[in-house]
Amino acid sequence: MGIPDGVDGKYRFEGYKLFQFSGPNVSLADVDDPTKVRQVYQVDKQNGITKIFNWEGLSPDDNQTPTEEAYFVPELKVNGADQGIRHTFSIKEDQFASGDRRLINHKKYYFAAVAYGYNNYLEFDPTREGDPGQDRAYIESTRNIGDGENNFYTVIPRMILDRQLQAAYGEGAVITRIDGLGTGDNFLDINDETRTEIEKLIQEDIADQFGGEVTYKSGFGPINVAVFNPLEVRDGEYELTFTDDNMGNTELDAPTLWTLRSLTDAAAPVITAEKPIQDVNEQIIKDFGITVTIGQRAEPGSDPFNIASNGFRGYTEEYINPDASPWLFGIRDNLPIQTGNPVVDGQIFDFIATTNSTDADYELDPNQTLSLMGNGAFVPYYLCDWRAKESGVPYLTPAWTNSGNNNNIVRNQSSLADLNNVDIVFTSDKTKWSRCIVVESMNPAYEDAGFFSEGERNMFDPRNKPSVGKEAGPDGLPMPDGTGEGMGWFPGYAIDVETGQRLNIFFGENSVYNGTQGFGPSNGGDMMFNPSDDIFFPTPGGGVSPFNYPVGGQHFVYVTNTPYDECAFIADRFDDPSPLRKVAPLRTVTWAGMLISIPGTEMKSYADGLIPEDVIVKLRVDNSYKVAIGTGEFNGYPTYRFKLENKQALALDELAINEALQAINIVPNPYYGFSQYEDSQFENVVKISNLPQKCTVTIYSLDGKFIRKYERNELGAVPVGGNRAINRAQINPDIEWDLKNFRNIPVSSGVYLIHVAAPGLGERTLKWFGVNRQFDPSGL
Repeated sequence: MGIPDGVDGKYRFEGYKLFQFSGPNVSLADVDDPTKVRQVYQVDKQNGITKIFNWEGLSPDDNQTPTEEAYFVPELKVNGADQGIRHTFSIKEDQFASGDRRLINHKKYYFAAVAYGYNNYLEFDPTREGDPGQDRAYIESTRNIGDGENNFYTVIPRMILDRQLQAAYGEGAVITRIDGLGTGDNFLDINDETRTEIEKLIQEDIADQFGGEVTYKSGFGPINVAVFNPLEVRDGEYELTFTDDNMGNTELDAPTLWTLRSLTDAAAPVITAEKPIQDVNEQIIKDFGITVTIGQRAEPGSDPFNIASNGFRGYTEEYINPDASPWLFGIRDNLPIQTGNPVVDGQIFDFIATTNSTDADYELDPNQTLSLMGNGAFVPYYLCDWRAKESGVPYLTPAWTNSGNNNNIVRNQSSLADLNNVDIVFTSDKTKWSRCIVVESMNPAYEDAGFFSEGERNMFDPRNKPSVGKEAGPDGLPMPDGTGEGMGWFPGYAIDVETGQRLNIFFGENSVYNGTQGFGPSNGGDMMFNPSDDIFFPTPGGGVSPFNYPVGGQHFVYVTNTPYDECAFIADRFDDPSPLRKVAPLRTVTWAGMLISIPGTEMKSYADGLIPEDVIVKLRVDNSYKVAIGTGEFNGYPTYRFKLENKQALALDELAINEALQAINIVPNPYYGFSQYEDSQFENVVKISNLPQKCTVTIYSLDGKFIRKYERNELGAVPVGGNRAINRAQINPDIEWDLKNFRNIPVSSGVYLIHVAAPGLGERTLKWFGVNRQFDPSGL
């Protein structure tokens, strides 16, 4: 329909599609014919634009010719992944193969890449008077990207025999954080060396002296660095630093770029980002054989209706002993149980504020991507409900419930953006335990039912028990340490994996379950983290109240975002008559878990360290890149170092030279008038494959007559055009013999000898049998 005057009519690059062609006689004009062209990949900018439609006008009379009475239907042109622009791809399957789809070495495959643009200046509405809007939001190029006049790229899979490769496409680098915060698109996972260093400092009680350098497992760092060209990748140490126009402040001002330099080779070029981090982009660093992909991520909760995320990145439980029997179990939101009382059963574990569409908080996590992370053992404290339900039926929650509704203040002073990426380590090794406050878990519903805590303590008050040490007394209980009340030991520790900082962690227990009721569990008043497997038990007199749901003694666990100080600040504020004093420490709580032991498992004794099997719980969410001091070398600006070790291709050694000679081959052998390398019935093609760069190939008949000679002295071509991904193309790995002699006359069917002489490598002679249909069609 056209774009009106005065309206921006430019289509801007949005993404591109990668297609495979069925053969060399196909063009982009056949893109709508799936027998000739099939899409392999699609990538687009990460900007919230996904599905793009063009509107087609159809006539009521013939469904073909638009008329003034035409009606319009949307045609989906692309369903974008909205994950950012990539430039390298791994292709392992032939889209046109039947059965085994794996690519065949030395066969030619044909691909084309097509860019597309987007303009939707006004949503299309054909009933709108004046300007109906954009009926063509999508436009596609008719040319193959970046390959001049060529209609496609020809790709030949092959073995690499002129060098010994030490890396593979996609291998990640080992990243070390120097300064800054941020996750990018990654699940962060610190490596064993960093964990060992942190644990040593914990054991020496000097974890606050951690230097700020955090090293991650390969492929699990805050930025994506990957090998894309194993032939050209260069070993060395590299440094990448974020930059903006004002390096003196504490903000990453848009546009934020990055620079990459080699710390090993001072003469190597300094690479600058082509795109700001606000645009997710895979940048090819051809001089180093790697790609760098960095994209700024939004904070958790900023896109609640994103079904795939809402900031959730991952959850794992990693048992140190791979043969361990799991023991840790978390009460999930709305965990279904059957006790015979459907009223209570239906709500007792309904403790997340986002599960009711009539709730004002529903839009915080409507798809529960954050509130049902992993197995649900831990949830964001921010999402835990604290309010009385309209039904009046009580429920259990790790949130602060009190008559003053003070948790509402906590909620108003925090957000999902406060969530941190943490490892929670449960261990029987007491040298790694964390000093913590032990709080009362009993909520007001117990008091309403006639039950009272020891010393009539309220939820999040310190337990009314003497503080304990790590040693057990003759009765198996922790021995008091004479330091006051309410302090105990969490059997493990928590760390922030973005900074390596040890965090405050504490737990609660419901002292109603102290063994004085005559029935039910008795592990809720002993100052130990020893959750049982009890979820429900009946009372002798019948009836159901919150007391019937002990949930392991309600050993709720809380992780904060504050540096470890043995919970000194938290304990001081919790041990105060004024409830409002609890607001500040609860504002620092990021994660909460209602934990029990898996049915049929038991905790160890206090003397033996409580934890049956050491386990690490890893909670991961997106986090935006920010300025934050680590080592302080770069004023807190995100800076990362990485090493590429033993990835650079090596020259052939004696063994590899012999293997290279043995790999020389002629295929197919025997040849019966057809090979998979032929694109039409008018061709005869056999391939002398896996040839070195320089060699002489001579073909003889079995009786010694000269047939043909090829003199190879190949050098990979320098790509034509602008900023190409490679410095030189790979050498052609083979010679295509058309079964003709040096006079261009077809040879007869029979046995032939192929002699290959390669300077510096040696010689190899092959025997080949074939039927040439051009010379002897009756032989077929």
